[in-house]
Amino acid sequence: MTNLGRLFGFMELQTCIVELLSCSIQKQTAMLRADLSQYLVKFAERLGEKEVISSESSIKIKKYLRSEESPAYWNLFLIVSSILGALTVAAGFLVIVGEYWNDFPKGVKGFFGILPVAVAAFFYYRMYTKYPLSGVWIEATSLFLMLMMGASLALTSSTFEFEWEADEGLFTWIVATIPLFYVKRASGIAYAYFALLLVYLSMGAEFSFSMASPIDFGTHGIWFWVFVLAFLPHYFMALDRTKKVQELRLMFLTLLLTSTVFSVLLMTVDSNRLLWIVTWNIGVYLFAQRFMSDHFWFWRRIMIWLPQLVIVTVLLFLSNRFFMMSTFRYDSFFNMDNWTGGEWYYFVLLLVFMAGIYYNYIKFREHYENINQMVLFSPALIVFLMILDEMFDAWWILSLVANLYLLILAVVIMVDGSEQNKFWRVSAGLLLYAAIVLFRFADTNMGFFWKGFLFIGYGGVFFLIVMFMKEKVDRIHRNKHRKID
Repeated sequence: MTNLGRLFGFMELQTCIVELLSCSIQKQTAMLRADLSQYLVKFAERLGEKEVISSESSIKIKKYLRSEESPAYWNLFLIVSSILGALTVAAGFLVIVGEYWNDFPKGVKGFFGILPVAVAAFFYYRMYTKYPLSGVWIEATSLFLMLMMGASLALTSSTFEFEWEADEGLFTWIVATIPLFYVKRASGIAYAYFALLLVYLSMGAEFSFSMASPIDFGTHGIWFWVFVLAFLPHYFMALDRTKKVQELRLMFLTLLLTSTVFSVLLMTVDSNRLLWIVTWNIGVYLFAQRFMSDHFWFWRRIMIWLPQLVIVTVLLFLSNRFFMMSTFRYDSFFNMDNWTGGEWYYFVLLLVFMAGIYYNYIKFREHYENINQMVLFSPALIVFLMILDEMFDAWWILSLVANLYLLILAVVIMVDGSEQNKFWRVSAGLLLYAAIVLFRFADTNMGFFWKGFLFIGYGGVFFLIVMFMKEKVDRIHRNKHRKID
């Protein structure tokens, strides 16, 4: 305490701490403040207990932090609770009506057929007129109205024996749900909306033994993409294009949208699925880097590291002999002599999608920071492997190229993580290197002597990594215990 006082002066230290906290808080959004405020309050208490600052300064800092707290998490809790309440009430009503439905006369059935949507519409109108700015009311009444519209459609069609199929009723329900995204910009219904889309899509599925097109969704597939397009304006209305930190609502919508589209895309495309997987995830990765890269916590950066994890996993499997040979046998653009209209359509669409991604990256490159170039240009590796597969019969040439690429990628990840002092990134590179070692041990056909010799070399690299990182740890220990005179 004496040394600190002589070096900085008590008042200067106090001012420095307050300004540091203020700048940090102003830089982050309300969501990040909600994550850090409790920790910083406790930190300020410890500073007061250790007499680094006075108790009065500690109280001022805590008051300032409390004034900057965001109720985002509590609002989320209320919204989730209200959504669960809407689901429970809707389920209870359907259970009661369903139990005695066959005992009702037709007139009573008609009344109960209209009653669900009428009750839900009343609460939605009450929200619109009395609580138009309440997120809890908006989300709860929107979901309740959506569910009751489906219940009324089912009950009414059963009562008056409408001549339509189940998928036609589901189609009507989906169309009726779309306006709820835009009247009061409800987002909590998105998971139910996409669940309906997947059910509707599955109703049109026809399976075949063709490797090129094992599933045909017919017109249901076309309408699925139309309904996704109908949702996109709502998504972009929730996106803040001026910041690199987004609200929880946007994070939720992004994860839901990208995962649903990705899964359906894999079932829909007729050619170059491997390139589609990698290219799609690169697009998501670049989008997240541009609009979500300033999130502090690891789980909030899920849309940055999850696409990279998918791409690295694909490359790992591609380095395996069986997977490589099986994939390029059916999924290479060198098979275009056997393509039909569907394969050509998705190949051209892939080229357009890929061109759009890289054009956007090149044109707005200043918006992207810390981009992993090895991940970004991984489609070039796949194309190069396809060319090698066409030129050579020896699979080990392709495996050598794939493994070198993965090794360089692991080193790049570890070096970047070390330079940026991010432990999780260094750990990711180390895990990737360990995965390469395990994969090679499983599929290498050489004798045990040479296999053992090879893996001794792999182990030596682990020791080099330990030596490299130990210096960083020792430096941190030296800085921690260094005396300031």
